[in-house]
Amino acid sequence: MITTDFIYIFLNLFMLIVFIVTGRLISKDKKNYWKYAKWPVITFTLILGLRLNRGHDYIHYMEVYRYDLEKEQVLFTLFNHFLKSLDTGAHWIFIWYSGAFILGAMFFLKSIREYSKWVLPLFLISFTTFSEYMIRQAFGYTFVFIFMLFMFNEKMPKYKRWACMLVCFLLSYSIHSANGITCIIDIGLYYTIKKPFPAFATIPLYIIASFYLQKNFDFSYLNGILSFLGDQNDKFSAYTDNADRWFGNDAKENIYDRNPIIKIIQTIGECSLIYLGYYILQLKKNQKMIFFYNLFICGAIVSQCFYSLEILRRMGDIMYWYWAFPLAYVLYNKKVITTTFKNKLVLDFMMMSLLFYAYEYLKYLFLREPGMYKFLWDL
Repeated sequence: MITTDFIYIFLNLFMLIVFIVTGRLISKDKKNYWKYAKWPVITFTLILGLRLNRGHDYIHYMEVYRYDLEKEQVLFTLFNHFLKSLDTGAHWIFIWYSGAFILGAMFFLKSIREYSKWVLPLFLISFTTFSEYMIRQAFGYTFVFIFMLFMFNEKMPKYKRWACMLVCFLLSYSIHSANGITCIIDIGLYYTIKKPFPAFATIPLYIIASFYLQKNFDFSYLNGILSFLGDQNDKFSAYTDNADRWFGNDAKENIYDRNPIIKIIQTIGECSLIYLGYYILQLKKNQKMIFFYNLFICGAIVSQCFYSLEILRRMGDIMYWYWAFPLAYVLYNKKVITTTFKNKLVLDFMMMSLLFYAYEYLKYLFLREPGMYKFLWDL
């Protein structure tokens, strides 16, 4: 008997196959990018957009849509009014949000289409949760993708590029203020840091964050930053006004605690990517990939440091999910790594440990909570 679980798994695997096939076709025929790129846009828009009650704020954003609960987010509210003018029902708004997200992403991914064979499926695996769980922020991230597209476009006249980046910054910020912080971090990393963070320094920092700071961090060091963020955003101020509840030891949630074996596997996998990413970027420098690599490093360390604190961990996760890009670059250059790496046994072990990045996706497919696999036709 066909169950809803089967349909959920089938549709998500079908979407992954579409991204895999599309990535291979684009890698072979880079000049006709949109001939193939439209298919990931369509499948992602429909499969994510037609989900039912999946994601922390799904019901909340239906209420926001119906009653204009977040009027201070002017652009977001205006877009919802546009949807209302089309007589869009509350359950159908997520098609628009998902469609905007993946369309912005595909415009952005065009700038690195030579790596599409690996980037497209890995992007889907790493960023699907973002679109599903951080609904408004992901919708606003559409303009962060476009922001980065302009940031990468060195052929564009400088004043035009910066003007377009400013417009995208304002649009992304007006939908979700955290996206503005993301844009500022992106500028800082891309324009000021031209080399990958050295693995001999970042791997120890990662281990310290994961095995020591995660349990022993002194949150008083964050008071200044949290106060600043609270002044910039009314919603975030609700968290900073109750800092002991949201950012202290009492805020740590046991649901995020990992099995010790899984934590060790994760540590080995992520440290392997840190090392192999740094290794290949020393041999084949690529400024875009250096940017993605450094972004991933920052996110991995922040996420590990605040793994059990949802609000702070979110800040790191947005950067951490860029693991898809250095991993794609490592796999794209696997032959180069294999022929130059001296210790083949160590290399095989590190390459095998990269399978950890399939773990979260397999959890997403097979280990969901009851009721988290429905679609609109289950109403």
